[in-house]
Amino acid sequence: MPDWRALVRVRLATAGLDPVDELDVVEELAQHVEDRYAYLCSQGWTGEEAEKMSLAELDDAGLIDDLGNALGGS
Repeated sequence: MPDWRALVRVRLATAGLDPVDELDVVEELAQHVEDRYAYLCSQGWTGEEAEKMSLAELDDAGLIDDLGNALGGS
């Protein structure tokens, strides 16, 4: 299974979050992505397909910027 925390952390690097906020956000998003992955696998998607689809939600260009703005990042 992928290291969701590491994959989320890479995607959050540009958000400029406070380190304490970043820890909380990484945990929350990693759990969400892991749950999504498990759901997709249970629906018959391959692990590779499920990983790509799960992470695609985080790759939405505006999501990371919005998150940084909401939490006071740069």
